[in-house]
Amino acid sequence: MAELKQLHRGRSDRPAIVFMHGLGGDWIDTWRHAQASAGDMWLHWVGQDCQCDVWTLQYDAAISAWVAQAMPITDQGDQVSDLLATEPGLKGKRLILVGHSMGGLVIKALLVQARTKSDQRIRAFVQQVAALGFVATPHNGSQLAGVAQALSGTLRINPQMDQMRAHDPTLRQLNQQFRNVNSEMSLQVRVFAETQDVTLSRRFCGIPLRTVGVRVVDPSSSDPGLEGVTAIPMAGDHFSICKPRGRQEHIHKSLCDFIAGVVEVVQRSGVAPVDLHLPPQLTAASAQVDVSRLTATRESAVLIGPHDVRLQPADGRFFGRDVEVAQLLAFLSGSADALMVTAKEISGVGGIGKTEVCKAALKVWLGKRPDEVVYFLSLPDGAGVGELLGRLASGVGLAQVESAEQVVATLPNGLYYLDNLESVAALDAGRALLRAMRSRQGIRLLVSSRLSLPSVFGPSVEIGVLPRNAALRLFREAWLGRDTLAADAELEKFVVGELGAHALIAPAL
Repeated sequence: MAELKQLHRGRSDRPAIVFMHGLGGDWIDTWRHAQASAGDMWLHWVGQDCQCDVWTLQYDAAISAWVAQAMPITDQGDQVSDLLATEPGLKGKRLILVGHSMGGLVIKALLVQARTKSDQRIRAFVQQVAALGFVATPHNGSQLAGVAQALSGTLRINPQMDQMRAHDPTLRQLNQQFRNVNSEMSLQVRVFAETQDVTLSRRFCGIPLRTVGVRVVDPSSSDPGLEGVTAIPMAGDHFSICKPRGRQEHIHKSLCDFIAGVVEVVQRSGVAPVDLHLPPQLTAASAQVDVSRLTATRESAVLIGPHDVRLQPADGRFFGRDVEVAQLLAFLSGSADALMVTAKEISGVGGIGKTEVCKAALKVWLGKRPDEVVYFLSLPDGAGVGELLGRLASGVGLAQVESAEQVVATLPNGLYYLDNLESVAALDAGRALLRAMRSRQGIRLLVSSRLSLPSVFGPSVEIGVLPRNAALRLFREAWLGRDTLAADAELEKFVVGELGAHALIAPAL
């Protein structure tokens, strides 16, 4: 079972650091020198000196299956990534992951595997990772697996120990995949390498039978082979390297220096505050946002390409909107910064299909432009400005909401699709927020609403009833009755004449 424990609370504007132990390790003792207490050791010093949140991970990493059954490294990566993605205290925080020994392999596995998953929670979590620290990590395998067997012929090796053999092909492949991921993500990395042998003894009834001296992770395996990254040799063996006696030891000062550089880059990459001149009622509305609820949000607003489940038709059917989809695609492919999709003044305006048209256009557009960043936020009926601000903040990973100005100023560049915006659009503060978002360079808005806002968005794309043929087809496909339906000419009198060719009438029958 994996578990997280927070050891230090730092400044809210700084990254959180997560330490992961290795094989046979412990979330406290792996990092604690024998002369230090559990409540005042290296991880506490890092948090205090860097003013960052510090977390430590405990997970199943027993060497022998006689002690406990542990999962392979790939499964460990999946388990740990989900644990980190769902921890409320890490929501919206940039992350620095530090792994000792096999902990570093678990970090690489979770990054590599998360990049290929369709689970948008995990993909969003990966984007929070800003930097990595590897401490005596066997990127190309370790002598420890061979040593373990040499020390005990009856040792039942757990799967991950067997995977850590020197020159293991699985580790070579993982490291190559990690290099590709690191290149895409431009992560900052620092590597520490052991320089001393570990002395291990085999005993029988307390009598030493054989002494084995081994460099658990040799210099070549300590180096992940990243451009611009050098493995820093440390005066210690595989186990003492991560147990400094005090703040003056090399590894502590080097790691703190590395973290300070990460903090500088993270803060510099943020969007600078701007003066939005928003009305007082907007700032007041932002104060209503429940910050504790936001930090516990598990959903990211980022769409994961054209196959994101949020872009699928609500009931599996979509047709008859070719003209409207073409209008939206013209906007998406053009340079205009905002467009509103609304409905014509007809009966049943609430279910005319505005959302489905927007989803269909986004699906086509992302299929052609997979690198575009799109944020999808759907508001519940009756939502106010505070609700929109809250969903914006949690959707882009903002840890805290202090004001409307802060939210708008820190929104990442991209296209924001805001669905079901009627109640916000009806408020003065809501219109002010939309104007402020539209004025931000790098942000584009696509909005669907029953309420038209020409003063904010200009002309709208209007969604009317379905064309005759599409309305008839929808009615026939959604028909659940036992009776055979009449021919189109006769059925048209009912579907078009009485139901008004409404897009969602038929599925409701």
